Amino acid sequence: MVTRLPLRVWIVEPHDDLRTMLGEVAPPDAEVLDEADFTRRIESGSRPDALLIDGSTLLRLDGERPALDGTLRTLVVTGRPADDLPGPYLDRPSVRLLRKPFEIDEVERGLAWLTGSDDDGWAEPLTR
Repeated sequence: MVTRLPLRVWIVEPHDDLRTMLGEVAPPDAEVLDEADFTRRIESGSRPDALLIDGSTLLRLDGERPALDGTLRTLVVTGRPADDLPGPYLDRPSVRLLRKPFEIDEVERGLAWLTGSDDDGWAEPLTR
């Protein structure tokens, strides 16, 4: 029997309406954060185990992106072209991309992959 350790899951979305919707489908122990809360946590040295992050927020991290190096899995949700996002970060095998607009079932599948409850290769790593 495999026992999963609890994951510290952060969902970071700057838009109130999307943050509310994501919170409704998020795992019960996930923390849904706005950009300011996320930035404060990163600056204080706190880190997530799994992260769903808006692509615009990821871009604004600038020099803080290395602070996410220990994150086990990251799901970037964006309407931007992949080439607009930071290549060295997105090219990791532990990072997936979910394009906006999306359907709720796509978010649920992405969250299942993010938390390790569905490892069936929900999405392949991004290739440029």
